[in-house]
Amino acid sequence: MIVFLGLHGVLYENKITDLFGVKGYWRFTRFENVMRDFPDVDIVMIMDKREHLTLQQFRTWFTVDIASRIIGCTAITPDIGKNLFAQRECEILDWLKTHERASEQWVAVDNAIWHFTPPRNYLIACKGDVGFVAGVATELRQRLTINTVSNIDKINISKMVRKKQRIQSMNTILMRGRIKDWLPF
Repeated sequence: MIVFLGLHGVLYENKITDLFGVKGYWRFTRFENVMRDFPDVDIVMIMDKREHLTLQQFRTWFTVDIASRIIGCTAITPDIGKNLFAQRECEILDWLKTHERASEQWVAVDNAIWHFTPPRNYLIACKGDVGFVAGVATELRQRLTINTVSNIDKINISKMVRKKQRIQSMNTILMRGRIKDWLPF
């Protein structure tokens, strides 16, 4: 099992104070407490800061026992551009294929739901203004306990490739400004 983890909007807020002067949240301890109960689960980072930080720099933010389980970061997928539909999902699918782990169960914990295609059964969505709260921790714990993602069978590589091709087609249409070509109305 693999947890693909976003950080900003999940484990921390990037602003130090909000409009009311309240300090931003830090949810590392809550996440780490869940992960300690599942020592065989690997962690892969899926956030934008991976463009500027090394894997070792990411690991310094976590306690040693959890940091050792961070096995990588997804690569930026150059062929779909930035901030387009389902970008992180494509990056996850590429990572799984590249690392020969496409048949493994996985779950993503992120606040950027637009980076994933519906029905998003494999996504545990956080609200960016509160992050990895108790309810999110409970959901992650449940998913890891049953070692499945909302009862989805293991995804085979051919399904992943077809899904990525559909996503890339949608992004191509979006980039060309032909949204009306695929909208149902």
